[in-house]
Amino acid sequence: MFLQCRRSSQAELYIVEGRSAAASLNAVRNKDLQAVYALQGKIPNVSTPAGLRRAQRNDHVRNLIQLLQPDHADSAFTRKHILCDADADGLHARSLLELFFCIHLQTLVADQSVFHIYPPLFRITARATGRQWFGWQRGDFEQHTEEGEVDVTYYKGIASMPANLLFDTCLCAANRRCRPLALRDPVLP
Repeated sequence: MFLQCRRSSQAELYIVEGRSAAASLNAVRNKDLQAVYALQGKIPNVSTPAGLRRAQRNDHVRNLIQLLQPDHADSAFTRKHILCDADADGLHARSLLELFFCIHLQTLVADQSVFHIYPPLFRITARATGRQWFGWQRGDFEQHTEEGEVDVTYYKGIASMPANLLFDTCLCAANRRCRPLALRDPVLP
């Protein structure tokens, strides 16, 4: 599923796993500058010959490669964002996508035009003060024990996040936790 944007100059492409994540992004994206490409499930592990053959036969992978080719009409994406769920399953999907880019689309990685976006795994709200903050891993939760009793909201995936939170933490350039993909990257943000 490819949701185009109206302008191609300075446009961003968000690569997500699944139609529900794409639908959630579609509801809050800037339709002039932000396009969305939804993969159906995880892509094959391209580090093995068998996985590479499976990837070459996978329609979603072939369509993504075609979309990112310099001669494609919609290829003027200045930034390509990998946006997967913050849980372990999403980490696996993101790792497979990163491997795919690092092995087969190295020029995009070298140009620093491929980025990780890290959606929060949970939101913590202090009961006494109402102060809120986000967590990306367990250590983020444990840092705020001085706040007293807290309520924790876990996000099972991008599609389960409220629209304003999805926009603020994943699409808004000023707020999102984002960094370029490098050929040697740590797993956690």
